[in-house]
Amino acid sequence: MTDRNIDDAPPMAVFCLASVIREHERFERFLQLLQSIRAQEKKPLGFCMSIYLDPTLGITRDQLREHCTGLTCPSKNTHILWQEVALPQFMGYRALANRVSHWFGHPNLWLGFTDDDDLWNMTRVVNYENLLAQLHGHEQRATVSCVCIAQKTWQKRTKCCQIKNASDVSAALHCGCVETARYSVESGNGEYGDLMIPVALLQEFCAEHQYYVEHNRYCDMMFYKFARFYTRNGFTNSLLVQPIEQGIWTYFYRKSGAEYASVTMPEYSILLQPKHFENEAQRWVELLEVAHEGGLFAITRFQEQLNKIKKGGGQKTLITFLRIFVICAARQADFSGFYEVKLPDAVEKCMRIATKILPKNG
Repeated sequence: MTDRNIDDAPPMAVFCLASVIREHERFERFLQLLQSIRAQEKKPLGFCMSIYLDPTLGITRDQLREHCTGLTCPSKNTHILWQEVALPQFMGYRALANRVSHWFGHPNLWLGFTDDDDLWNMTRVVNYENLLAQLHGHEQRATVSCVCIAQKTWQKRTKCCQIKNASDVSAALHCGCVETARYSVESGNGEYGDLMIPVALLQEFCAEHQYYVEHNRYCDMMFYKFARFYTRNGFTNSLLVQPIEQGIWTYFYRKSGAEYASVTMPEYSILLQPKHFENEAQRWVELLEVAHEGGLFAITRFQEQLNKIKKGGGQKTLITFLRIFVICAARQADFSGFYEVKLPDAVEKCMRIATKILPKNG
């Protein structure tokens, strides 16, 4: 990442979204996200989207474009990049990163992120802009690679409270249906949605990690590590963090169809029904790839997921692990480096068995 002319221009905060919408339920949650953006105390200066809209939904681009009015100030600063095919999320982000300078014409663009089923607290934009304002006056501003706000919330039980807007999230916090994130950003834990970064950093990541951008659904974990610990070209891994206050939240994060969701493992739940083994094995292959490249943080997540499944206990769980790892090994997943991590005994046994019973060529 090269010099950003930070002394010449104050940072401009632009939020971006890369989405594939195939179900009506997903579209409804997307509309709820848009409403939470319209309800901001201060509307974003810029918002851009990479969107694939499944034609079987019967929703036209004109209809979707109408739903996207009133998101930014000025209103012309809302941009939609239509995709003809469903792209992996970070391919969508890559496409946006290559266009934002042309769209917004600003020399010091910073990008924030959101998923299409998030909800924003009405202060989210203001909080990030305040952080960027602090950055502009910071004596070390030339070395800051990202700013971060981590007061995320997630839902424990979807059957308890129905969450449709930001007010519902605040109410659910009081009844205990929604909890705030419990992790230390300074320690390296977090989600890429917590960060706001210079556009050049996203472009550099996509150029260096093309395989993960195009093929791995856990690319967000690689990206978080890359952005959070960036130390190149004179940057010294500086980070500005918004202090976390009790009861305050920035965005609400949920998983469609899940009764329980976790802020640390929101998308990595393994379904134990036999019909899912083949599909879920591919998810594990990809998670193993990221963990192998992503260091301790990703490995910790991998271990958490194994511990979660192991709670089922007994022979059935052991057989489940065995079948998953057999498929992973058959696909030549790289297990090297994981033996240094203390994994549950059942998992270690499965990994040893899977490695022994399959030929090295898969």
